Amino acid sequence: MSNFIGWLITITIIGWVSSLIIHIDKPNKPTNKLLNIGVGSIGASITKLFVDVIYINDVITWHNLSLYTLLILLLGAIALAIIVKFFHLGLT
Repeated sequence: MSNFIGWLITITIIGWVSSLIIHIDKPNKPTNKLLNIGVGSIGASITKLFVDVIYINDVITWHNLSLYTLLILLLGAIALAIIVKFFHLGLT
């Protein structure tokens, strides 16, 4: 249970950092910060699942978090934030 709570805290912090880097806002209409943090958290979770499927085991766990794994999770969160921003703003 503590692994799950630690993982939630970790992805929330990564989501918050990604929201500081990529803002999903329309001009003159700012969105909710929880949307930005939620998108980052989902991006970090998807990245963890993707990395676990590639390596066929739990590579990223609460016990072996390093700067390298945190950067991988942050890049996944930023990637999803960019995709959501692309569709949210209606860029073509």
